[in-house]
Amino acid sequence: MSIEELMAMEGIEPEEAEAPIPPPSPTRLRQWGNSYFQDGDYDSALPMYQLALEQLMEPDTTTPTQSSPATTPIKETEGPIFGPNDPEIISNLCNRSACYYKMDRMEESAEDGRAALELSRGCSAKAAFRLARAQM
Repeated sequence: MSIEELMAMEGIEPEEAEAPIPPPSPTRLRQWGNSYFQDGDYDSALPMYQLALEQLMEPDTTTPTQSSPATTPIKETEGPIFGPNDPEIISNLCNRSACYYKMDRMEESAEDGRAALELSRGCSAKAAFRLARAQM
């Protein structure tokens, strides 16, 4: 989906845009995907989740690269260790898994469910459900 199509979804005419329009946020893309999904338009929902994941997985170049005590990861032995975007990545992976499932693409659905479950270190019930359902 092009930026022009996304702008049209928001009711923004290209002539009205004075400055370059930044791409929609991952949250907004997920919301659009969810809306398409609820309407049964899985072919339109899938790229929304994919675009959101691509944005979330891009390295953040706006933050300093030096480690400080506040940004140094702490080793843990139990529970999830989340990066700043991990909960949203898990959510988008689960949603994309559901989309693949509805499109009868079970292998891809299972891959996304597995990735979400691993990222959550086994703590996402939704990810476990997506994986199990795709493997049935």
